[in-house]
Amino acid sequence: MPKKTQETPWEKRLRQSLKDEHGLGWSLKNRRGKAQLIRRLDDFEQSVVLNIEWAPANRTAILSSVSGIRKRLEEHPELSVKEARDGYRASIEHHLDDGDNDASKGWSTIGDGFLKANSGLRDNTKADLKRIVDRVVVILTECKPKPQTGLAVMKAYADRHFAQMSAGGVGRKRNLDGVSRLLKFGVERYGVARRYLPPAAERIRELIGAATVTTQQNLTIPIKAEQFTQLLDDALSAGREDLWLAIGLVGYMGLRPSELATLSVNEAGKAYVGAIKRNANTMNKVIPPRRVQPIEIEGRNGEGQRLLMLFQSGAVKLPKALRNQIALVEQKNKFQDVGATFKQQLDRFEGWQNLQKQQPGLSPYSLRHGFAWRASGCDGQIKIRNVAALMGHSKAVHDRHYGAWTDERDIEAEVDRYNATVR
Repeated sequence: MPKKTQETPWEKRLRQSLKDEHGLGWSLKNRRGKAQLIRRLDDFEQSVVLNIEWAPANRTAILSSVSGIRKRLEEHPELSVKEARDGYRASIEHHLDDGDNDASKGWSTIGDGFLKANSGLRDNTKADLKRIVDRVVVILTECKPKPQTGLAVMKAYADRHFAQMSAGGVGRKRNLDGVSRLLKFGVERYGVARRYLPPAAERIRELIGAATVTTQQNLTIPIKAEQFTQLLDDALSAGREDLWLAIGLVGYMGLRPSELATLSVNEAGKAYVGAIKRNANTMNKVIPPRRVQPIEIEGRNGEGQRLLMLFQSGAVKLPKALRNQIALVEQKNKFQDVGATFKQQLDRFEGWQNLQKQQPGLSPYSLRHGFAWRASGCDGQIKIRNVAALMGHSKAVHDRHYGAWTDERDIEAEVDRYNATVR
């Protein structure tokens, strides 16, 4: 059994001062030459190394660090001791609220921590988030006078970067969401003054602005059943069975084009796709495969299920360009290039070009929206909650983006059907 090290006089004074200032539940010890702080509560214990040399000359610095960490924990009880230490360290190393150059270093430190906390996101999402972080650091460094509140930071951000983004659009919303999260992270994790918290939602909506187009104009146009089947027939007529397979799988089952990379069919003939979307809310969650099924079209003799069986057997393969991108997904850590290649294959196809001339505004996602359109319009319909589950989103998202589109022809037909029943 190792011999217990004799406590020196300065260590006794240090521990007595700790007890006098902070009471029970706090202790210090030598951890490989560095001061280690231990916090004990009734149901748990946490410890953290302070990165201060365990030496008599550092007695004051050690006690100051403990006081700083305790203050942060009292202000933000949800923090761990390590997070409180990091916040205190950043605040003393860089004067986050001052106007000198150290402020930029402090916000850079916060930005690095924020990006590390979101490291589970897809590469392209992380790149977007890093761009937002870099812009905020520049604003807090270069703007004269320096923004002193979260609202002021957001206003400066909007002034610098919103000219090329549509008012009310998703670009502005996504950017300000990133700014909000970064500011909140700085306050909660690094002890930045609370005046830097994001403003109320109403003020943020003012910065986002009002959309210049109607909600209806913003919605993706669904491909109608007769347009979809014509496109499939055109692909077969052109000798493009590979493209027929890709278009059919996306359209019959309402897939996101990128989900072709994760589509699989088991021995029982049941099809599943894996998660391709990762955001701040889902990056740390295990998302199970999603069951997908074709919604067939009258007169096509179960074409959707037949496509699945051909895909499963390998009798017909996806276009080579698509297969190449699918093979690179793991290496690239992103799925976007699969969707981009699907679009490229469509754009080069004459049948698709002709269809776009007849129906301006069609996009690859129109195939997915066509699935939702058929599910809502078929006899008896399919319950919205089940359609949303098949498509991999919530009922609220479905109602907002997939269940809201209509056109004059469909409205007239619906009214005519109803009026025909009235006597």
